[in-house]
Amino acid sequence: MAPKEYDMKTSFYHQMDHLEDLLPEKPKKIDDDCLICECFCISAKDIRDLGQLKLELDTVQKKLGLGSGCQSCLKNIEDWIDRII
Repeated sequence: MAPKEYDMKTSFYHQMDHLEDLLPEKPKKIDDDCLICECFCISAKDIRDLGQLKLELDTVQKKLGLGSGCQSCLKNIEDWIDRII
């Protein structure tokens, strides 16, 4: 027995109401006091204070010296880059 058209519409709308459950969560923003570069004590706030809407790594490296020491911050960039802005 085929489902009624009304039931299919109801099911469709129910699925649409819960579509956000299927989307990946936005990464949690890093706290301002979290150190990104321990060599030069560069915090997430320091990077945010550059006032860029889109993080440009070259600018952060030039202005703050990010990655000029042990480069561990650059090796772990995938852990923080999407969580800064």
